[in-house]
Amino acid sequence: MDTWPSTLPQYVEQDSFSETIRNPVVSTEMDAGPKKYRLRYTAVPEMFTISMVLTSAERLIFLAFYKVNLHYGVDEFTWVHPVSQETATCRFTGLYNIVPNGLDFTMSIEMEIVL
Repeated sequence: MDTWPSTLPQYVEQDSFSETIRNPVVSTEMDAGPKKYRLRYTAVPEMFTISMVLTSAERLIFLAFYKVNLHYGVDEFTWVHPVSQETATCRFTGLYNIVPNGLDFTMSIEMEIVL
């Protein structure tokens, strides 16, 4: 399993960081009476949206990590959680978005902690 490259930023942009969970509740309509609710998971996946500023060189490193090392984001990797600072096994759950930001680039992507 790969590790988030040390040559990439080890921090995320705080103003665009978001953390949530996947909805763990399933509801069932009953013929009579109130809906019934149950948990969908025994462990609820934690979801993140991260954003970071990359230089031109870091952009190329990220693209190689995503495309080659992680097989276009399919494989898992270890990463340090930006809040708890604990090492976690993660995977990307969406496509990256890279936009110019002056001479640098802003990259954003969704990911989850693999339980």
